[in-house]
Amino acid sequence: MNFYEYQVFSQTLETFKWPIVIILGILITIYRSKKEKEKERVISSERLLDHIVNDNVEGVKYCLKNDLCPVNPRTVSGESAVELAILKENKYILAYLIKYGAAVTAREVKVAHLVRNYEIIDLIKQGTYLEVILEYERGATA
Repeated sequence: MNFYEYQVFSQTLETFKWPIVIILGILITIYRSKKEKEKERVISSERLLDHIVNDNVEGVKYCLKNDLCPVNPRTVSGESAVELAILKENKYILAYLIKYGAAVTAREVKVAHLVRNYEIIDLIKQGTYLEVILEYERGATA
């Protein structure tokens, strides 16, 4: 770069210094915001999975109803929230997961058959999650 090119570059940089600083500030803010959201998503996923493992129907219901957790996160070893609910044989948690949008995959249907819980198999095949939720809510208020 010769002296003239350097001078032109220096003047251009001086002219656009503040817009460049502002753009960099915006990009840094966006990056930090994305990192924070990712961190919050991981924490909320862990919270939901903990509620499932501990058979805490009210905790699952609260997280999903208030949109505090993703509906079907996975554990570190790859099990989905639906799969955990099936393995825990908790039809109420499974019903709430389905109500709030968790899709039951063929793998999870296979797990339900391996567990041999026919109530859960019927819930999945017949889509009776609303009846199961109603049963839970009647029992929870009794």
